[in-house]
Amino acid sequence: MNYISLFWIINIIISTVSRFIINCLLMLKFWYLKRFFRVCSHILLGFSLFIIIIISLHTIKAKKSIFQKQNEETKYTTSIIRNDHLCLLPDDKENYDNKLSSKDFLCYKIRQELIETNYKVFKYINSDIKCKFLDFYISLISYCDSKKINLSFIIILIISIKILWNNKKDYFWLMLILLAITLVIGIILTNILKYCFKSPRPLIIFGNENINIMFETLHTTDSFPSGHTQIAFTTCTFMFMKVKKYWYWYTILSLGVAFERIYSGNHFPIDVLVGAVIGIFSTLIVVNLFKNNLSN
Repeated sequence: MNYISLFWIINIIISTVSRFIINCLLMLKFWYLKRFFRVCSHILLGFSLFIIIIISLHTIKAKKSIFQKQNEETKYTTSIIRNDHLCLLPDDKENYDNKLSSKDFLCYKIRQELIETNYKVFKYINSDIKCKFLDFYISLISYCDSKKINLSFIIILIISIKILWNNKKDYFWLMLILLAITLVIGIILTNILKYCFKSPRPLIIFGNENINIMFETLHTTDSFPSGHTQIAFTTCTFMFMKVKKYWYWYTILSLGVAFERIYSGNHFPIDVLVGAVIGIFSTLIVVNLFKNNLSN
């Protein structure tokens, strides 16, 4: 509750300052700047509410530790992860499933099925799909990522700037500013979720010897959600909303980034899925919010 109260206080302060700036700009008749700060005020309010919801869910999750009741459950989960979904011996598994049949462990069984599906899809994309072209292309991206250079985003950004310049020349700089704001908001949301969940990377779960990795080797706990995927889908969704005739390029580029993050062994499918959802919906909300305010 202390965190929630703190965020409410911060939100009240920011809203008050924003309204003061809006009134000053209204007196000076700086209409566009007035609308800009009004939009920022709405964004900050929504951002504060989002943080409050995340903190509340995180607190509830910490209190309800039904998935860590017995050491046997942890051993069973570890057996699935480390041995590539090879579970306990048949007799042990039968006894364990009898325990899981109770109502208290229904949520655990559902969660376990989702985890197994997530790992199976990851292993299929990362280990079973083999292509020399993909190995060459993705290894180049992975090498740049290992040097802290997001090559996939640079390629998407260059293509987007070219398309905006050719199709929205009169509003080019306004479009770039709006794209930058949308990217910043999406990145903030993604990093908040990374901090809250602290999900381990595939290298921590499986170990170096059980998955295929390129140049980028991440032994961290910030896998969920995927930042690269969120940035790609944010940019491509923004471009789709502004210049729809090149929708196929945006689709190929965004899905390609999501596939690359799994193929290179850096993210699980659920990571890229949630990253894509954040990118799409944050862009839809921000762009429509600016559109409605500018139209007024």
